[in-house]
Amino acid sequence: MSRTFSTAMSSLQTHVVGIDIHANNIANLNTSGYKTQRAQFKSLFSQNLRSARGATDGLAGLDPLQVGAGVRLGTTATQYAQGSLIHTGENLDLAILGRGFFMLQDADGNEFYSRDGALTLDANGRLSHASSGLAVQGLLYDTTTNTIPDGALPTDIDIPPGLTLNAKATSTAQIAGNLNAATTVGEATQMQYRYHDSFGVSHVMTVTFTRAAAANTWNWTAQVGTGPTTVGSGALVFNAVGDVATGGIGTCNITAASGGVTAGGTDPQEIELDLAKLTQFAAPSEVETTNQDGFPPGFLVDVVTDDVGRVSAVFSNGQTRPLAQLAIVNFANLQGLNRKADNLFQQSANTGSPQVVTAGNAGAGNIQAQTLERSNTDLANELTTLIILQRGYQAATRMITTADEIMQDALSLKR
Repeated sequence: MSRTFSTAMSSLQTHVVGIDIHANNIANLNTSGYKTQRAQFKSLFSQNLRSARGATDGLAGLDPLQVGAGVRLGTTATQYAQGSLIHTGENLDLAILGRGFFMLQDADGNEFYSRDGALTLDANGRLSHASSGLAVQGLLYDTTTNTIPDGALPTDIDIPPGLTLNAKATSTAQIAGNLNAATTVGEATQMQYRYHDSFGVSHVMTVTFTRAAAANTWNWTAQVGTGPTTVGSGALVFNAVGDVATGGIGTCNITAASGGVTAGGTDPQEIELDLAKLTQFAAPSEVETTNQDGFPPGFLVDVVTDDVGRVSAVFSNGQTRPLAQLAIVNFANLQGLNRKADNLFQQSANTGSPQVVTAGNAGAGNIQAQTLERSNTDLANELTTLIILQRGYQAATRMITTADEIMQDALSLKR
């Protein structure tokens, strides 16, 4: 009789835990990056009333005779299926499409992992996990080469609020367009463009193209300052189909004396003119600068991300510079992860070592910017499971009632 009571009690206790697990799933219906848990029950040991016996001469074999002793919680399996995505419009809201976790670290160097990509910048400009305040880990770019060095290790991503980008002196300029093939000798076409010196101060350069006497040939001169001062010249020869044959690259040397460089800046400043995109067709002359690589100084105005987890700074001068690439972590056994508060997971002895990669590589998912992953809780399934667990709990109470009635009957035999 005591076996019935203990079996019923184990059922009550296990079903209560199961209800707690699935109620927690429902409670986290709107928790970003939450992954649903499932309660898995397993039977307790069975008592052997008779052991199995093999067949002997003249006697058939006997099967074992066993009585179960109840139930207990076997494991809590986490469902890592992709949650639905919600667009937020915030540059630092990120979602992983596929496998992987964001890598986080506390002040003591302990690592944590999360599917919740709601990130923020703290007062010192450190990229942080909004829910926990932990530092987001990434691979930093070398600012001189704008590449990630080989062997780089994940570290904190710091974006100081006062981050600035130094000015860059123009070193190349590309001029494109058409020079009219029907133009007579001596006719000229003029264009202007702005370039920057080493201080970031902009200046105007005037480039004049003059039809030469030689076939398919144009002479060009570049001038700066109020003088003006000629800082470069050359000849441009086209072939029979209107493309540049020779003279596609020209060089200008600009000095402070010409008024084309601010005093104290790099002097002389050399600018290479790329004229190879010009054409000579029987159409009106129209020439313009399509690109020049100089810019004035700028200050930080925004931080953006892309689908490979690259974190970039946007400056007031229109320039964008990559700062870091987020580290994405995978594990051989996701079920071994320990759950922590604030949407966090932590490595355990049964997860295997963290595999640190970048988005889109080695099985890791891509990243969707301005988006968060919602909980993968299926409300209909969770409510149905709660009903089933409640019925199991009710059945266990009936076992206790039945065992009590049997015991009462046994006690009444004495009367």
